[in-house]
Amino acid sequence: MSTRLLIFALAAVAQCSTAAAAEPQPGEARAVGLPASYKDHPLYNIYAERVSMFATLPRLDGGIAFVGDSLTDEGRWAEHYHDLRVANLGISGDNSEVLSYRAAQVVQLRPGRFSC
Repeated sequence: MSTRLLIFALAAVAQCSTAAAAEPQPGEARAVGLPASYKDHPLYNIYAERVSMFATLPRLDGGIAFVGDSLTDEGRWAEHYHDLRVANLGISGDNSEVLSYRAAQVVQLRPGRFSC
């Protein structure tokens, strides 16, 4: 298992209990915090916009969540997995530290699998 995948999995597990306690209803926004150090990042506005958009996505109910940086963000995953529910949650410039803040948001989409 790659270090990146392990970090994401551990963050997701750690946040699942918190996320489950306050799980939003379908269509309700899923708020995501960011590390204080990221507020000065040049891509902060893009990041905040993408995270807000992800909060409006419907549940995947067993589909695939693609999570990661620009390599994921620029992928056309739905074209390759047209028979499955797919969500591209990639954000250019993302890293493991900030991704850990989005782990609960990814889990709340209820993917059956995720790729990062």
